[in-house]
Amino acid sequence: MEPQENKPELKASEITETAPTPKPTPEPTPGLAPEPTPESTTLTSAPAESPAPAQAPTEPAVPAPTEPAVPAPAETSASTPVKKSKTPLIITIIVILLAACGTFLGFAIANNFWQPQEGTGQQGSSGSSSDQQAQYDMSAMSDFDLTFLRLENNSDNLVYSPLSIKYALAMLSDAAAGTSESQIKNLIGSYTPKSYTSSEHRSLANAMFVRESAKDGILSSYTDTLKQKYNASIVYEPFTSVDPINDWVSDKTFGIIEGIVTEDDITETTDFVLVNALAIDMNWNNQLQCAGDYENDNKNSVPCKFYAVHFPHESYSTYIDYMLDGRNQMEFNNKIVKGAEIGATANRYDIVKELGEDYIRATVLAAYDDWKVEYPDMADDSDFDIDEYMTQLDSNYGTLKNSTDFYFNDTDIAKVFAKDLQKYDNSTLQYVAIMPKTSSLSTFVKDLSVDALAGYISSIKDSAIISSFKDGVVTKITGHIPFFDFSYDLSLKNDLETLGVTDVFDKKAADLSKMTPLPESFIENALHKANIDFSNDGIRAGAATGIAGGLGAGGAFEYDWDVPVEEIDITFDNPFLFLIRDKDTGEIWFIGTVYNPAA
Repeated sequence: MEPQENKPELKASEITETAPTPKPTPEPTPGLAPEPTPESTTLTSAPAESPAPAQAPTEPAVPAPTEPAVPAPAETSASTPVKKSKTPLIITIIVILLAACGTFLGFAIANNFWQPQEGTGQQGSSGSSSDQQAQYDMSAMSDFDLTFLRLENNSDNLVYSPLSIKYALAMLSDAAAGTSESQIKNLIGSYTPKSYTSSEHRSLANAMFVRESAKDGILSSYTDTLKQKYNASIVYEPFTSVDPINDWVSDKTFGIIEGIVTEDDITETTDFVLVNALAIDMNWNNQLQCAGDYENDNKNSVPCKFYAVHFPHESYSTYIDYMLDGRNQMEFNNKIVKGAEIGATANRYDIVKELGEDYIRATVLAAYDDWKVEYPDMADDSDFDIDEYMTQLDSNYGTLKNSTDFYFNDTDIAKVFAKDLQKYDNSTLQYVAIMPKTSSLSTFVKDLSVDALAGYISSIKDSAIISSFKDGVVTKITGHIPFFDFSYDLSLKNDLETLGVTDVFDKKAADLSKMTPLPESFIENALHKANIDFSNDGIRAGAATGIAGGLGAGGAFEYDWDVPVEEIDITFDNPFLFLIRDKDTGEIWFIGTVYNPAA
């Protein structure tokens, strides 16, 4: 047994955190662990490391990461530890993960990971084909991310964090040896933590809570690994109450996850708990649907874009009203739920080129002559100018406007909708939803591969780029996107055993010799809880929806031309899959299914 470090021992309740010292994010992409804090900080997250390539669930392909020297968080203790007899340690691994998205996506075109060229999304804008799509990095995405989606495919609302589970399993892997270790690595590979800066909008933290009387049974080499590799806090507690763990989790998840551990989870035989907790509280760049009023739409904490489109001298107009009192309704799977209306219009019909300027001028002037005969009194005051008419008609080509920033695709197999959250701490998270059209969601999930998922993500087109739309027509995108808010408890222990991680849960087979020299030590339980709140403003705000307003037009003489209109409906009105991913690395923070938004 290695000697314990000579450090002052404090109770968890006496711990006060200091502001973390920022650490530069490694290039080219940030990783998964939160930045380290000074030694006086007790509850922290993991150090920055180089991002790992995608891992096949059964073929570890990444070498063990180099562990940077990071100031270790101070160990804390409630009292002088009582040396325990050589009985096995029984451990509860709480993959508590997370919580769910913060204020959910807001709306406005502000700091995106990839921004369309200046001027797009406005009338008369255009973009080159090379700007049509962002170059997505999918390297961190793996089949493991979809594993629990398939295992708990019960045609019900579901949400979990692949990132959090990988973190917890990686910490457990560093405690294991022999087949106990290989079973975990067969599932997650040699997972390398990636650093994320924790802030008021995003949190990622790790900790190990140890029963005071079991302190001498834990190798200092293991706690050093947790502190150096994962920037984990080591907290000593008498385990007379679950409050210290629950309070820590609540703090690290912005109060989203409450009461993750019950008195039944921490028994008299539980000696320590490994915990990973993460959360996001983020706004959209622009609201999904403008939830203000005509005079005061700037009062929203998340900006909005009022949407009204009219093409001079062409028979096309559309608009989306403001939501009244933040309330809007839509039909979802034969039920009425709350949601937002979105839209976009792109005019790629070059009417002057298609019909010819001479033909248009002759036709309009002939119609004007007929009008003067029919309305002689009005004709006396008419100042119709055919040159101005032609200029206005020609300017319609290339017009593009959307009600909010979003990405889309509509194939024979599925609809895809995506929207970026605001850029926080030098990274952008993106919400992606996929609704199957030719099969049930249950069947779609069962057959979905990580390559197919990557294909759906890479296929989406930017609604603010004119080249995203078909040439020769006016494209009209309409759609309703449902709001949802729910929690889910993953059956993590049973799922892991189904996936072949069995030895660590078996008292006789478990090998945790990198953590403790005590024989027959094993893992007692594994828990995972997640929550998500998808709203008009972002991830975690209250829902907001409704309708109001109108569009007017006027003029004495007018000649409108019919134009070819192709409509794309991206309404999500049936069960769908969603995920929240880092656009820089491809790492999936959350993934789930929505069968009933009103649940």
